[in-house]
This record gives sequence, C-alpha cells and structure tokens, in this order.
Amino acid sequence: MSSFALPKLENFIDQEAARRLELNEMLPSRDYIQMMQQLHPDRGFAWRENAGGMMFYAGTKSPISQAIGMGLHGPVSAAEFDEFEAFYRDRDTPAQIVVSPFVDPSLMQLIGERGYRITEFNSVLVCRLDEVQARPIPSHIRIEAVRPETARRWAEVLCEGFAEFGPFPTDLFEPYGLLSYGLNYMAYVDGEPAGGAAGAMYAEHKLGAIFGAATLPKFRKRGVQTALTQTRLLAARDAGCEIGMVCTQPGSGSQRNAERNGFRVAYTKVVMVRNW
Repeated sequence: MSSFALPKLENFIDQEAARRLELNEMLPSRDYIQMMQQLHPDRGFAWRENAGGMMFYAGTKSPISQAIGMGLHGPVSAAEFDEFEAFYRDRDTPAQIVVSPFVDPSLMQLIGERGYRITEFNSVLVCRLDEVQARPIPSHIRIEAVRPETARRWAEVLCEGFAEFGPFPTDLFEPYGLLSYGLNYMAYVDGEPAGGAAGAMYAEHKLGAIFGAATLPKFRKRGVQTALTQTRLLAARDAGCEIGMVCTQPGSGSQRNAERNGFRVAYTKVVMVRNW
C-alpha cells in the first residue's frame, strides 16, 4: 500500500484523511497474518487486497477475520463484492466488513442488497504526536518493551486482562510481540506483571497505531493504562511518526482513557456481517 498519498492531517476529517487513518488498521492486520503464515503455515491464514482495502482470514472466530478499507478509493463493483464474499464463504466463515462513513455509496448499496446486519460500532480516535505532552510515570510502575523471548508471557497477561470478554488463545496476541517495529509493552507494578499493550508503527507512512491494551483486575485504577499509552505514543513520535490512532467501543473506558491522553474522535464506523 506504499502508493497511498499521505496528506497532512488537518482538523477537518474527510475521505482523504480517512484513507490514511484506515491504513493503521489494515497494515497491522496484514503483518499479523504474514507472521502467522510463517509460524503456522498449516492453518490457512490469508489476506488479499480488494476494492481499495484488504481482506483478512485468521480463523473462523478470530476478530481479525474481516475486510477493512473497501470502498474508500472509489466505486465497488459487484464483481469485487463477489470476491469479498467468496473469500469468506470458501473458508466457511461469516463475511464481515468494517464500513467507514466515507465509503463510496456503491458499497452501501451492495451491502444493503445482500442482507448484512450491524454487529458493532467503532470510534476512530486520532492525535498529532507532536502535541503529545509527556507525563511522568509513577514510581510504582515500570514499563518494559516486549522482546521475542518475553512475547509469550506478554500475550498471557493480555489474555488474562481481557478474560472478562471471553477466553482468548495466547497466539491471538503473541505474533504482535514478534514484530520488530511493534509498539508492544509490558507494565509491572511493584515488580509484578500488571498489564500489557500492543501497537505498530509505520515510519514510511508516519503512522502509529495503538491497540490491545489490558490491565489485570487487581492493578486497575493505578495509572497503568495511561503509562502504557504515553509510552507507545512517545515511541512512535520519536520514530518519526506524525499521527497516532486508536479504535475503541463508543463511550467505553478505553475511549475515555484515549481522550485523556490527547486523542479526539475523528469518526465512527460500523462492523457489518452476513452469515451463510
């Protein structure tokens, strides 16, 4: 996707800005799939470009198995939409697509004609990294970058932190910890693992994506999330990135924490699905 134009992000979010921001979701998913293809070549992980976006398959129940960015670069043809649906039907997986409010109307028409339903809303929040104000990390918190030898333990901490949302396999997160340009950190409180957070930065696009942050229940409300957010944003800024982005559930604690750290809502998008 190196051919995408990258204009300066202005206060007004339009389709051109949205194209840039959606890269922050597409590129980490692409790199995750590629890492999983190396680690588990027998599991059928796959990705493909289509209609200006990307389609991902990481297992039937994986949250990564969805299409992102389709329809942001012009009309979507019936043939392209057929390709999208076949990608998931052939893998016996519901066809799931993330729809930005800036997509071409042709995509919405195709979605409506084929009986998709809304399953989720996502708030897209952004910040200019040169405006991030560093805050001192409390003395009881230590933040450590994830290394290949600590990626497994980091993934276990994330699974434990997200346990209230259902059981997650460790290898859902572990591949992110193996990416050399990841923004992946473990937080310790008084020497104990207390939480973790993921992200990825793309200096060539001047983008830093943060996602997948969780704090273990006994350590919540002690500044762990803020410390992890600050560390990732400053690391992305120091690597030459200009824009930080995060997606959250509207009105969630994650959105509130993001806004406390200088993010603002750019737009809200929907996740739509069709079961076979």
